Amino acid sequence: MRPSGTLTFLFTDIEGSTRLWDQHAEAMVVALERHDQIVRYSIEEHGGVVFATGGDGFAAAFARSKDAVHAAVAAQMALSRESWPGSAAIRVRMGMHTGEAHERDGDYFGAPLNRAARLMGSAHGGQVVMSSVTAGVLGSTSGVQLVDLGVHHLKGQADAVQVFGVSAPGFAWLDRPLVTVEHVSGSLPRPLNDFVGRIDDVERTALLLKQHPLLTLVGPGGVGKTRLATEIGWTVQDDFPEGVWMVELAAVSEPAAVVAAVEASLGVQPQPGLDPLGSLVEWLRYRSLLLILDNCEHVTTAARRVAMEVSSRCASVRILATSRQPFGIAGERVHAVQPLRAESDGVELFCSRASAADSRFAVSDDDVAVISAICRELDGIPLAIELAAARIRAMAPSDLLRRLGDRFRLLRGSDPNGLERHQTLRATVDWSYQLIGRQEQMLFDRLSVFIGGFDLASAEAVCSDDAIDEFEVAALLGSLVDQSMATAERVGRVSRYRILSTLRRYGEERLAGDADQRRVRNRFLAHYVRLARETNAARLGPNQKELEVIFELEWDNIRASLLWAIAQGDIESCDAIVAATGPFALCRALREHAEWARDVVVLDRPNRHPSALTFGWAAFWSHGTPSEETWAERGIELAPHPDHEDTALCWRSLANAHGAFGRNAQAAEARRHIQSVAAESTDIYLRSVALEVSVEDAIVRADRDELALRVRAFSEFAQRIGAPSMLASVSYCRGRQTLWFGETPDPAGALAIYSAGVEMARSVSDVHNECRLLPAVVFAAAEIRGPHTATLCHDALTRLYENRSWHFIWLSVAAMSTWMAAVDDIHGAALIYGHVDAHRPPWSGIDGRVSALAFLRDRLDAVELIALSASYTRDELVHHLLAHLASIDH
Repeated sequence: MRPSGTLTFLFTDIEGSTRLWDQHAEAMVVALERHDQIVRYSIEEHGGVVFATGGDGFAAAFARSKDAVHAAVAAQMALSRESWPGSAAIRVRMGMHTGEAHERDGDYFGAPLNRAARLMGSAHGGQVVMSSVTAGVLGSTSGVQLVDLGVHHLKGQADAVQVFGVSAPGFAWLDRPLVTVEHVSGSLPRPLNDFVGRIDDVERTALLLKQHPLLTLVGPGGVGKTRLATEIGWTVQDDFPEGVWMVELAAVSEPAAVVAAVEASLGVQPQPGLDPLGSLVEWLRYRSLLLILDNCEHVTTAARRVAMEVSSRCASVRILATSRQPFGIAGERVHAVQPLRAESDGVELFCSRASAADSRFAVSDDDVAVISAICRELDGIPLAIELAAARIRAMAPSDLLRRLGDRFRLLRGSDPNGLERHQTLRATVDWSYQLIGRQEQMLFDRLSVFIGGFDLASAEAVCSDDAIDEFEVAALLGSLVDQSMATAERVGRVSRYRILSTLRRYGEERLAGDADQRRVRNRFLAHYVRLARETNAARLGPNQKELEVIFELEWDNIRASLLWAIAQGDIESCDAIVAATGPFALCRALREHAEWARDVVVLDRPNRHPSALTFGWAAFWSHGTPSEETWAERGIELAPHPDHEDTALCWRSLANAHGAFGRNAQAAEARRHIQSVAAESTDIYLRSVALEVSVEDAIVRADRDELALRVRAFSEFAQRIGAPSMLASVSYCRGRQTLWFGETPDPAGALAIYSAGVEMARSVSDVHNECRLLPAVVFAAAEIRGPHTATLCHDALTRLYENRSWHFIWLSVAAMSTWMAAVDDIHGAALIYGHVDAHRPPWSGIDGRVSALAFLRDRLDAVELIALSASYTRDELVHHLLAHLASIDH
């Protein structure tokens, strides 16, 4: 179990492991494995939990600081006694800090982790250091002595901290000065606040910098390139005897002034007979230093020339540049700076800056979820998060979240010492936007209509016209990616592009003032109507899984196209989108589609009407409510004739509604209409609906011979089509036939059929068919009453609860109650009966089993449990029932 509350964090790392690896590769493999065993064992032996590993180090959490200290000492002593292979000596540095951190998804995040990592980074191999906070809570620890090392500025930390070293019998303090920032040559600015998150990013990029003459950090404005470059500079400063020098180019307005700015920062004097760049190169030729060129995007050509000349002619100089785009020269290594992870580093940054802005700020567990949502909405962009956190003096996190729709007015800074373009989010984006060409700006504005990602074909279809030729889109889009105004990633066989939400909203505002906005959005709508129709027409086949990926990737854009169609009153496009997306939404149980259908049917007017099919989807999703019949009947009324193919879902909803209220004759008539509708239809989905309804009709009439014929017809049709979802539906029908309508009941055969259907549904993430097949699995398993019944019931209920499929949960619980009563499982039966009898949940199907469970009232050992389970919420019932099933299994 992971510790929580105030914890002590221990970070470890091998000093110089990369060099050792290069020199003794085979020996190092063995040595590293042994190192890992020793350190992990020492941590776990003393009650610690390893929650992260990276490179050659460990990150561990301890509930007690003394346990962390003993673990560190034990590990160091064991490492020192080890006989290492070859000459690959292993020396490990360790750092500890104590504080409160948040735990999520098996990982910790928060300021204490950064402080522990920084303390470790200040140590040498063979040293263990801790903060004054850890020393203060340590108390008496047998044999351990603390060495006061004084106050130091750690890399990446704004405030000076007091550091203590650890000494113990058999582990003497290694007296070497800490690696801190007190005595550094160069012009690297000391940070005004602690560096948050991205520790792994710093270590990776620092290693790249050692291996390549030029490293360029690229990313959109506000993503944290400058702060990351500064942190890298502090991390590697020991590797550069003549210092780390940072040249800020944001204020340089003319390309010709770039060399002058670099020379002024370094103190380079003009050399007779050499131009300014020649003088700079000559001055750097035999020096060992790191040159950071910050904010190169507006003077790219001049900065590129400096980088090219210096990196090619000055072997001991490394260049670290920040820009929105790479230089594209030989020897350059490019690192794309990613936004912060919203749920961890983003939350940590927000809390850190909010605490600095308002000392009264304290974060609760509820606040963490809201802050995480704020960071997601802001794309994890550090500048945006910091500007939002500064607003904490005036509004709570929940108020901030509600107002982010107007983020460009809300997020304004007030630091008089900061760059003007970092004072507001809009100014930062303005800066980036003004640096791209006019054609690129036009394409960027138009791309803002894409809510989700998009591919090149979509960009060409939506954004090209007389102003932007279709063949120009690819080049312009590539330029936007190069300049960090868009991102690209490989998905399958194609590239998909995305514009960060904050940038997209900026483009959206600009597009709103463009006379071409309506034409762009109409092209967007037409493209996604066509894409949805074509994908739906092809998805029901052997390649269902591959084709449904299109819907997964484009769902946000399809939603946006529907909203535009609704706003324009374009009923025809609304109908097309609802119809084309319905089968996929049902498959994935995306109830959002119900809202889409309802939003369209309310547009019904005397002179214009949504289609019968849209009314059918609205009715279908409204199962069990008065709207189900109302919308189904309205759809049939609007159709050209009652058996028009668009009425299929209307009739199906009526069949469901009539059947639920015992109106059997009307339900049978509705099923007859469905079969009549589909008889002449070429729509594969409607044909499959009709075939399944024909099976239901035969089951209701208990016509064994007719059922066999209809199941066979449905099966042959599904086999011919080859769509896994349709084959899963066939399994549902075949299982019912096998269980109830064979010459003898065959629950084992039905279970095999149902289980195969579940796997078929899962192969294409068909939640609908999976969830309706799982209660059937439970029912068949309950009839078998074998040794695996509890396991099957547990697994089915777990999956149903994950999806919160309460209709199918109650059906499964009802089947379990019968099985438990039959095998005299008093505990399980009473658990179910007590809750269901008290609450009568809808669709529980348990009323007919009340008499079978009445014997429980005569059992004294069940009375107390019945009363207790009656007080449970439905979630509590499921949790207790799962625990009971697990106990049976074991």
